[in-house]
Amino acid sequence: MNKVTRRDFLRLAAIVGGGAIAAACAAPVAAPAGGEAAPAGAEAAPAAAPAATGELPVPREDAVIINETTVYTIFGSANPFVPNGVIQSGYYQCVQEHLFYINWATGEFINWLAESYAYNDDYTQLTIKTRPEAKWNDGQPFTAADVEFTINMVKSGAGLSWGATMNEWVASLERPDDYTLVINLTKPNPRFHMNFARAWSFPVVAKHVWENQDPMTFKNWPPVGTGPYKVLQEIPDRRMFIFERDDNYWGIARGYQPGPKYVVWQTSPPPEAEIADLQNNLTDHAHSYTTDKELLERSKELNPKVVLAPWRDPCPRGIMINCAKYPLSKPEVRWAIHHCVNKKKAAEVLFPWPTVPAIYPWADWGGNAKYEYADILAEFDTEFNPAKAAQILDDLGFKPGSDGIRVDDQGNKLSFQIIVPQVGVTGEYPIGQDLADELKKIGVDASVKWSEMTPWDEATQTGTFDISSMWFCGDWAEPPMTFADWKADNIKPIGERATAGNWLRLKDEELTEVVKKMEVTSPDDPAIEELYRQAFRLYMKNMPAIPVVQTTFVMPFNTTYWTGWPEEGNIYAVPFTWWSEFKFVLFNLKKAA
Repeated sequence: MNKVTRRDFLRLAAIVGGGAIAAACAAPVAAPAGGEAAPAGAEAAPAAAPAATGELPVPREDAVIINETTVYTIFGSANPFVPNGVIQSGYYQCVQEHLFYINWATGEFINWLAESYAYNDDYTQLTIKTRPEAKWNDGQPFTAADVEFTINMVKSGAGLSWGATMNEWVASLERPDDYTLVINLTKPNPRFHMNFARAWSFPVVAKHVWENQDPMTFKNWPPVGTGPYKVLQEIPDRRMFIFERDDNYWGIARGYQPGPKYVVWQTSPPPEAEIADLQNNLTDHAHSYTTDKELLERSKELNPKVVLAPWRDPCPRGIMINCAKYPLSKPEVRWAIHHCVNKKKAAEVLFPWPTVPAIYPWADWGGNAKYEYADILAEFDTEFNPAKAAQILDDLGFKPGSDGIRVDDQGNKLSFQIIVPQVGVTGEYPIGQDLADELKKIGVDASVKWSEMTPWDEATQTGTFDISSMWFCGDWAEPPMTFADWKADNIKPIGERATAGNWLRLKDEELTEVVKKMEVTSPDDPAIEELYRQAFRLYMKNMPAIPVVQTTFVMPFNTTYWTGWPEEGNIYAVPFTWWSEFKFVLFNLKKAA
């Protein structure tokens, strides 16, 4: 396992805010393909639609073919500001670009569309300089006016992603010249630049394309972006997107020219068929078994040209709880659930690739060791102990009724549904099912349900769910800032979408005050350490989300047509094909000799 290093990530601290994609860190792996049955006692998993057979519309030797087991359902749309408004693969890797990037595998901070940023002394003003050479793929220059326009657009549009964040923090904008934007902040924020740098960061769009359009309905299709590829074709019945290299890409002058002329994203077939495609060189990346050790080793044996790239996802797998629903709103009930989560079993049996329990709600990257608070952990009983869970519920007076199901003090049966997003087969379902089984043993009725992504997103964001077994994604650069997402100010009533974060709807005024202090304290200020500790202790007290296991994905890549893939021992960039940073892998690929 190649450990991730960091170069003073405190200085690169990210702010978690509205607009983050809910499934940001989830490997887009579909439910069991071919209609495979879900575990006993659960609703059946939706079948992944296999890629239709047919001749590739572009020359194989010029194309990189990327399989994703996401079942593509969105076509003809590249609007990143509305729910389900963006095609599900390729847009962020090929077309959309950030002002800044972080190479999460090395810790390098990369100035991209912007060549610099700087704060004033009290962090109430951020100045961004954009690159004069940057251009949109229709030939128009990329300027500070585009950044200014996009910020103002989301601020004025109710319900647009990122609107809540920009309204909270941006007081006014100044543009002294075409390539300089001065952002006057409502209050000190030494991390505001990270809104433009983290994975799936604030998406700047072309003013000349978007102005006079309704951002709630505009499709931006074919998408105008600054990236190295343009959309060539989409084939809905084959679940396929094809991107063609833009040989006028502005980044070529800086040495960034991708090798493949075409990049093809397609929904993958079931694992056996996908292994055969990899063996026969019909794909360059198979995705349906990125956590299946046996199948990964088998694919490498069948095709010696296959290399494996293991990397720890920043998001542990976890149990997320709706803190606005009674009695889940009670911390005692959430701790009872915690005592029913068998992390050791999840790591050794339920997760398909060898892993370890998650102690903290962030990745166990080497650079995160500084955020280990063993003394605070010792204040809490974190063991797997269903008997302890039962005692907690007894103490609350939640006694079993005549049918054996406990009843709360308002007369409601303790009956919870655990939803699992359709993209998750990396242990989320069996973890959820195991929790349900343990809860049943102590008189809590629990069921598990696969959910397709659109209704899952709607349920979690509107607070109309009970529990979800999924990924636990927080702040990757400055982990304690994860808790800044849970400000009580961000809570929306159940039924309304959470546009400013805190979709768990945790309400703790003390935590809110602590994270507000964190937000205005520089990560270089020694005073922030005590704030980190306070926030972590309040998180433990509340336990709104339970980290279960660390997540390792192993990406198989085929070197028959293309070399330069990341591989074990040389993870030079994030190898995950669904991350926006995968563009740096495309820049590194060369035709095989």
